[in-house]
Amino acid sequence: MKNLEEVISNRPMFRVRMQGAPPPKGWFVRYVSGMDSPEIKTGFWLTKFFVDSQGYINFDFEPEADLHWDNEEAANNVSKALRESGEIETKVVKVEF
Repeated sequence: MKNLEEVISNRPMFRVRMQGAPPPKGWFVRYVSGMDSPEIKTGFWLTKFFVDSQGYINFDFEPEADLHWDNEEAANNVSKALRESGEIETKVVKVEF
């Protein structure tokens, strides 16, 4: 786990699925290994991913998939960034719920 910092935030995050929205489908990123955190388990899905103004990658994995990309290349780029920057192994999966 290279250069990985756990960020504890005092600010909550909220989400709600819109009524009538179709289930997500497309390319997802699934956690394989590389994090020494008991909360993150193999098979969890990447649910948050953004690069902040200081160049840090901010991300999280959770049991349910909701963050997805419309094309495989974009998902592969995210997977590659996690591997190269944090030695976090993931796999890109196409899902059609």
